[in-house]
Amino acid sequence: MEHGCEERVYNFLLQDERVMPGRSQTLVAGTSDLFLQSRITELAVSLGVAAYFAADSAGLKRQVTPDTVLVVLDLSDPDYDPFEAARDMKGAWPSLQILGFFPHVKAELRTQGERAGVDVIVPNSKFLETLKKVLEQEVRPPE
Repeated sequence: MEHGCEERVYNFLLQDERVMPGRSQTLVAGTSDLFLQSRITELAVSLGVAAYFAADSAGLKRQVTPDTVLVVLDLSDPDYDPFEAARDMKGAWPSLQILGFFPHVKAELRTQGERAGVDVIVPNSKFLETLKKVLEQEVRPPE
């Protein structure tokens, strides 16, 4: 699937009021894993947050806005450099929260993530549980 096509598919889904019920808070994720995209979207929607996905660093940076409450990076994704993306986003938005996840057999990714400014780094096995906790902390209540 072309990167632009993937972005269009998810942006189309976000027009559904169920997905974005009058809320402007967003989560931006860099992962090409369709299962994770589905789970991330499901969790974000349950908290009233719109989920956007990008397949490269430029797409991630383009999706981040002042309403972004969390960026999620797959630290092992071969389609983009998550560490460069983290450094770029932290440079532009220093208070932006970034959650990274990695396969436990690649422990060096944790160290690289820490150096790049990723705030919370967990192995894949703890990702969804941690994502829920972090989102619950970061989401602002409706005004």
